[in-house]
Amino acid sequence: MSFLAGAFMFLGELQRALPLAQHLVATSERTRGPDNSGTMVDKMNLAMVTLMAGHLHEATAQLTALEAALQSRPDLSHHHRE
Repeated sequence: MSFLAGAFMFLGELQRALPLAQHLVATSERTRGPDNSGTMVDKMNLAMVTLMAGHLHEATAQLTALEAALQSRPDLSHHHRE
């Protein structure tokens, strides 16, 4: 998560943190690829901010997609728990 997005999240400024987290994921996907471990961390952080902002269905969809991506990466499976 970017420091600025993290600071906004810490301050409870979730509507300001959310677009920054979304931008970070888009940039990470474009530069590192969608299945990169760093991109997946960024996606997890986005889901967290999305959930905290009260967007339950969107956060659930993000986490479901992330879970599927993690299951397709055996090299990262030790980080994933049921």
